[in-house]
Amino acid sequence: MKNKTWYLGLEVGPTSIGWAATNGNYKLLRKNKKRLWGVRLFEEATTAADRRVFRAGRRRLARRRWRISLLEELFAKEVSKNDPNFFLRLRESKYHFEDKSLMNEYLLFNDKDYTDKDYYKEYPTIYHLRSSLMTEENPDIRKVYLAIHSMLKNRGHFLLQGQSFSDSNIDSVIKELLELSIVKTNLEVTDEVIYSLKEIALQKKNLSDKNNDVKKLYPKEKQLQEIFKLVFGGKTSLDKLYDIEEYKELDNSVKSISFKEKVYEEVRPDYEQILSNYIELLDLAKLVYDHIVLADIKKEGKTISESKVELYNKHKDDLANLKKLVKTDSKLSEDKKKEVYFAIFKEDKEKGTNYVNYTHRSQEGKSCSYEDFKKFLRKELEKLEDSPTKTTILEELDLETFLPLQRTKDNSVVPYQIHKEELVKILDNAAKYHSFLEEKDDSGYSIREKVVQLFEFRIPYYIGPLNTHHNKENGGYSWAIRKKGMESVPVTPWNFKDVIDESASAEAFINNLTNKCTYLAGEDVLPKNSLLYSEYALLNELNALRYEGNRISIEARDIIVTKLFKEQGKKVTKKTIKELLKTEGFIDGKGEIAGIDNIVKNDLKSYRDFKKILGDKFDKERVENIILWITLYGESRKLIKEKITKAYGDYYTVDEIEKMSRLTYKDWGTLSRKLLTELVSEKLYNEETGECLNIIGAMRQSTILFMELLADKFDYMSQIKNHNKENKDDITEITPDILENLYASPAVKRSIWQTIRIVEELKTIIGCAPAKIFVETTKRSKASYKVPTLNRNDLVTKYKTIREHEIFELEKELKNTLDFTLNKNRLINEEPSKLKATKLYLYYTQLGRCIYTGKKINFGELFDINKYDIDHIYPQSKVKDGSFNNIVLVTKASNEMKADVFPLKSKFQTKENKIFWRFLKEKKLITEEKYNRLVRTEEFSGDELAGFIARQLVETSQVIKVMSNILGELNPETTICYSKSENVSSFRQNFGKIKEGNRKSGNNEKLIRVQEINDYHRAKDAYLSIVVGNVYDVKFTRNVHNFIKNKKDARKYSLNNLFYTDVKNTNTVAWEMDKTVQVVEKTMNNNNILITRRTAEQKGALYDATIYKAKVAAKAKEGTYYPLKTTDSKIKDVNKYGGFTKVKIAYYSIFEYTIEDKRGESRITRIVPIPIYISQNIKDDKTLLEYAKTQLSGKDLKLKYRKLCIGSLIKINNFNYYIGGKTNEKFLYDSAVQVMLDKDSEVYIKELAKYLNWKKENKDGKLWESITEDKNIQLYNALVEKMNTGIFIRKKPNRYNELSTKEVQEKFENISEDEQAKVLLEILNLLTNKKSISKLNEIGITASRGVCSFNLSNQSQFSIIEQSVTGVYEKEIVIVEEKNNDLENSSN
Repeated sequence: MKNKTWYLGLEVGPTSIGWAATNGNYKLLRKNKKRLWGVRLFEEATTAADRRVFRAGRRRLARRRWRISLLEELFAKEVSKNDPNFFLRLRESKYHFEDKSLMNEYLLFNDKDYTDKDYYKEYPTIYHLRSSLMTEENPDIRKVYLAIHSMLKNRGHFLLQGQSFSDSNIDSVIKELLELSIVKTNLEVTDEVIYSLKEIALQKKNLSDKNNDVKKLYPKEKQLQEIFKLVFGGKTSLDKLYDIEEYKELDNSVKSISFKEKVYEEVRPDYEQILSNYIELLDLAKLVYDHIVLADIKKEGKTISESKVELYNKHKDDLANLKKLVKTDSKLSEDKKKEVYFAIFKEDKEKGTNYVNYTHRSQEGKSCSYEDFKKFLRKELEKLEDSPTKTTILEELDLETFLPLQRTKDNSVVPYQIHKEELVKILDNAAKYHSFLEEKDDSGYSIREKVVQLFEFRIPYYIGPLNTHHNKENGGYSWAIRKKGMESVPVTPWNFKDVIDESASAEAFINNLTNKCTYLAGEDVLPKNSLLYSEYALLNELNALRYEGNRISIEARDIIVTKLFKEQGKKVTKKTIKELLKTEGFIDGKGEIAGIDNIVKNDLKSYRDFKKILGDKFDKERVENIILWITLYGESRKLIKEKITKAYGDYYTVDEIEKMSRLTYKDWGTLSRKLLTELVSEKLYNEETGECLNIIGAMRQSTILFMELLADKFDYMSQIKNHNKENKDDITEITPDILENLYASPAVKRSIWQTIRIVEELKTIIGCAPAKIFVETTKRSKASYKVPTLNRNDLVTKYKTIREHEIFELEKELKNTLDFTLNKNRLINEEPSKLKATKLYLYYTQLGRCIYTGKKINFGELFDINKYDIDHIYPQSKVKDGSFNNIVLVTKASNEMKADVFPLKSKFQTKENKIFWRFLKEKKLITEEKYNRLVRTEEFSGDELAGFIARQLVETSQVIKVMSNILGELNPETTICYSKSENVSSFRQNFGKIKEGNRKSGNNEKLIRVQEINDYHRAKDAYLSIVVGNVYDVKFTRNVHNFIKNKKDARKYSLNNLFYTDVKNTNTVAWEMDKTVQVVEKTMNNNNILITRRTAEQKGALYDATIYKAKVAAKAKEGTYYPLKTTDSKIKDVNKYGGFTKVKIAYYSIFEYTIEDKRGESRITRIVPIPIYISQNIKDDKTLLEYAKTQLSGKDLKLKYRKLCIGSLIKINNFNYYIGGKTNEKFLYDSAVQVMLDKDSEVYIKELAKYLNWKKENKDGKLWESITEDKNIQLYNALVEKMNTGIFIRKKPNRYNELSTKEVQEKFENISEDEQAKVLLEILNLLTNKKSISKLNEIGITASRGVCSFNLSNQSQFSIIEQSVTGVYEKEIVIVEEKNNDLENSSN
């Protein structure tokens, strides 16, 4: 096959890759009697986020231990004078009594006249001790140590590092919050407004009362009400919080926000991805929330410890009152009182919501939230008689002040300054009686000063890990640079600046860890707030701005930049832009601003900040450097000040430097300075000076967008490619290392690597690289925005906002009646499921009127295809756009009159129609984009037409571009083409018409794609991507601009006619009428498709992170729990100290050995799971055999198969399965055989899947008419019969016998059609095993995954099938020879 011209199609998704290899006539190539098309399956790779969290946790604990060890060094000499064993007792406090080296009864104090009993009596909690030590005379130095030890362990947060903390801080935060540009209020932010909101915030009221107070004070300020609902601990949605309609379409996981329900720091990245700069509102709201919570924790005029002691006493009194209330109740009998008392105060092992769980004293390790405890206690109190005490308790429960705990998650809002205040007081008091605290050593610091430094010390993030073991020289990742001669000196807080070269380390951080430019390889990105990047981001937003469908002039754009962004700092909305442009005379104000969101997201804040501070001394280069330093060293104001002083101390005053160092800028952009300023075009130049323009220059001197500048008609993209080529290392070996520096997620890297492996193997099989590679991409999962649904409730809401007088005024202007009330009532009573019909949905969005003529649509004839059509405003012949922005409901006559023409004819763009369209837009019944398309008067420009075609040929996804670049580098002679999934889908949908060669044919045959049944559709999509992609590629060439510019009649092209005429050029026939379609049909009817699955040794977590108490671990089988510490022989005992469960396995190994019993000797073949923690130490077969000996009792042990990974293909009783994880002494398995059904069943399953997905969004929606009981029963019988047909007879577990009984069939027939639909997909899953669980409770069936004993000796046959990445090559390894007896059905 060498030097053969062949094409490769790829359908790339996050969990699979479909591939197909064809010749130039679209016939599949063959090798070893196998057709070369297939699917590669794999698990989606996850990010290292979880690992990062655990690693950060380990580092935090390690640094805490380091601080404690330094504190011990400082106090050791003084403490040992009176109690030489004090620290040893503390270190051994983790052991049981019998495991300690010192058999002392007491842990802390073992004096004759003072023991632990006395200590805990005097100080019930650590806060009692801390509170006392601030004033106690001659305190025991051990007590001082214990107090400081506690404070070093829990220092509070460092979010306000370097700031002095006071109660008045909340005023400035509320002020900053209200002055945000995104906050749209009609209030003037005065001290009075701030004070009133602060008063409400700090009141002892519940959430509902506080919300009502804000509403009474500011009834018209809806956004303000939502902001403070969030601030008070409530829950709100982002669309209400930001007053942005589009946020309604966000995914449920990020649609709403509550600081009380979620740990904000953990979910913040998810919100930042959506909100970008708008995240500032959430950040400031969280700060205000923290202040409120802190005000509740730290009582006015008291330290944190004094406040906590007060809390302890309150809890003690509340507990006494609660117990007394129950014991003295006169309504209940003594037995009932005991019952209530035990319900509250005795451990509840089932629900776990009583007092024992609330106070974290459960022996089972169960705890509950205050909310759960509150619900439980209210229910119990209902059983008691009414009394003043009961009323008080209920009121306090409502305010969440009853039985307060000292240790709650709310403690996370306490800043370190609060604890430092106490630390200083304790040290000041202790120093009066313990002179060693004031003694200084060679460092020049006293122990007292060292303790404070130890408390305040944090390693700046730009310094990174300090351990020299992790240096790059040792193959690590540490970049901290030490000063000369200090390489081996241990770092302490008091010698940090002498040992670490902060400036050099920060430079190393810039070089190593800042992100790289999205486009130019190896170039550092700019700070997000740099002058250049801010200008780029703003211009890229404003250059899209249009008025009445046309982009505004450069002069108008520059006025907006100067007046609204350079001179002002207020929020900029469409309204303010429109008012400015009207005032300046650029527009008449009658039209509409479009092309941007309601609020402009980008800003020139850094420009204004520095202009305000520096005035005429503003210098771009200096300012850019200072912004870089602020972004890098944001946590260290001192270092920022030093950097500015050192560089520009002679130029700026001390006051100016101080002000600049207080500025805060975070985050990085995505582009580099070189990209924006150093790439110079030869095709774009300044008309006055003739100077060629760089990218930022082109954006300044025109209203062109960044992505438009990267189009083929300009030469920036070619320069980017040349730069990357020059700066790219040559690929000498194809290993995963070639992806190491790729700026992409693990999921993307895995997809790319699997693709590369497939391509390389096919090149080896065929003997040469493909002429073309066609890449079709599937949509990524977990998108923030949902696909818009045809939602009745949303429409009803919009209808309800329309007032009668507005309709009256509109009817007057239109000189026509609208029947609005009739349509409104009809909509309210409309069954939600019917609105999935696009015609009906459009009918309501257009108020029952034809969008082109304004005439009333006869509702009864709506679905008559001879009366009404759905038309595309932008003709389909020019652009494939079936979105709601582009479709309208019109009379058939007006559609024929409009034809394939754009813009709309003047007979449609009447004065009345424009008034009507504007009304629909203002009421959000149509989008702004749809409105602009309707009113536009300009024809499509050449660039636009080229852009429409380019959409079909060019991929905008960065992920696919990256993958294509790599494929291009590995295959320099191959052309990389993109095949759009929507074009492939359109080909599938219109296949009947294409077969007939007539676009208007009534043949509605489709090539259906049902992903619920099997994985074949991925290979078939890859095949179609070759066919469809090649037709587009040959038709339009690779330079679309040249096609439009140079080809005669190119503007008359039609995308609709592509597959209804021959498509060819001088070298290639891409589509031949009557002939090509037959090849495609024959191929699509074939199902000999290769399926392989990625397998790999499991790595990562050794076990689940939850620590189980010894009491729980002691009950479990040996080996079930992993020790808390393997290096400590005492703590290794899980029966005493507890441990971790769910030990993870890396892979399985198979061994053979001999056992002796009464029947004599027998040879056993057995699978042994190898845990991850063991696999890390297995270097060869010898160590693997040694481990096996500890697990197996027998002789003549022999390793039969070294590494059987989860997901591997195995064969049991001549049926193929994928091996899964372990459960007890068995392994799980899932079917690896692809299911095929008749066409009618496939079509119906697709309909069921669509219906059930729709039902998730429309829970109250009625059953679709296409789903019927008869069809359900028919499919039920087909699926059940499949289980008893062909190879599936051998599949285990097999539920045919149960599902075919009359009893189960009747149960199925008796449930609703809705439930039947769910059950049918679950029965299908019994065949496919695509999900691990099948839920069949409704028909009384219990279904689980297949399980098989680790002992393989009793199996009739067992083998392992090893496959190459494509599946073209495979080898069967027989483990158990085939026997006559049946498979042991372990699952029953």
